[in-house]
Amino acid sequence: MKEKLDYKELREDIKEFREKFAKLIEAAGIEKLVIYVDELDRCSPNTILDTLEAMRLFLFNGKVAFVIGADERHVSYAIKNKFKDIEGINMDIGKEYQEKIIQYPILNTKYE
Repeated sequence: MKEKLDYKELREDIKEFREKFAKLIEAAGIEKLVIYVDELDRCSPNTILDTLEAMRLFLFNGKVAFVIGADERHVSYAIKNKFKDIEGINMDIGKEYQEKIIQYPILNTKYE
């Protein structure tokens, strides 16, 4: 038994998961599935990223939405920690990643 899937096998497994999940949503007659993820910022940096990556598997389906409760600074730290080797001109990888995943501009907010 292999310990890890190769890239092609992983892509096929993800594709199969997405197809089965879409059929399950359809068969259940769900018009919109809203998943609440609260206190994500209380997780370890690795768990934060694993959770965000897992959420991406569901985002392809227009019937699924996520509500995330987290301090964006902690999420940004987790992202920066994982992708610390990525450099860009005036690029804030934490903010860019969150905007890409969430597809909503992350505003600079002042915390007091």
